[in-house]
Amino acid sequence: MSLDIARDDGQTRVRFSDELNIYTAAAVRDALLALPADAPPCRLDLGDVIEIDCAGLQLVLAALRSLPASTLERCSAPVRDSLTLCGFEALLPAADPSSGEQ
Repeated sequence: MSLDIARDDGQTRVRFSDELNIYTAAAVRDALLALPADAPPCRLDLGDVIEIDCAGLQLVLAALRSLPASTLERCSAPVRDSLTLCGFEALLPAADPSSGEQ
């Protein structure tokens, strides 16, 4: 699991890549908890996640709940499938025609 946290344009962008699962959830959780409570609005970029399980999904949902004004962007097919399967498709970002995502 790779996690990149960048602050730009008055927002925090958290970019996840590789696997977001039970084996990586603790490290990701610690990194997210290190973000300040008064962090600027947060965008969770999940476009490069190749595998997600229920621990990863739980982590994403917790981040959306606890980080200020957080939103999802660029969700990979595994992330979209998991969110849809669990009834959270309303959290999916609108498709970006330039990205090739549906």
